[in-house]
Amino acid sequence: MDAMEAGSSPTDLSLVVQRALGGDREAINALVKALQGDIYGLSLRMLANREEAEDATQEILVRIVTRLSQFDGRSSVRTWAYRVAVNTILDVKKSAAERFHMSFERLAESLSEVPSQQALPESEQSLLLEEVVTEVGLEIHSEQVLVSLSTAPCTPVSSRKRSSP
Repeated sequence: MDAMEAGSSPTDLSLVVQRALGGDREAINALVKALQGDIYGLSLRMLANREEAEDATQEILVRIVTRLSQFDGRSSVRTWAYRVAVNTILDVKKSAAERFHMSFERLAESLSEVPSQQALPESEQSLLLEEVVTEVGLEIHSEQVLVSLSTAPCTPVSSRKRSSP
């Protein structure tokens, strides 16, 4: 039985599942072929990224095949597979959000570990300052900037008054 025959009706798909549960490899292949298009479409809609949708589709199909014995027949095979797919995609999205959150935490930690300007030797401060000044395109003597930086009050830019040119 090919994938088109397997996917033509819920009854046919149920028969394919029964054969797959009996160890029929052709039935497993037919089941995967019958479901993969819908699963990929759902993954693409929920993840909005082609590569992530392809990866999720693979993972979902593996879960469906490995958990096929958990299918109890209270719903159609497609409904059950859809539920497995949605739960898997939500797990993927949740883990991506957790990774994103963790990266902010790591960023905050790394920023707190940055040595202060005072920890740098004066020669390195001068070299760093010259690189910054060169990048910005300013022609200022580094000694003037260092003195200005060390004596300038730390006020937010938004609270500073603008002077007209």
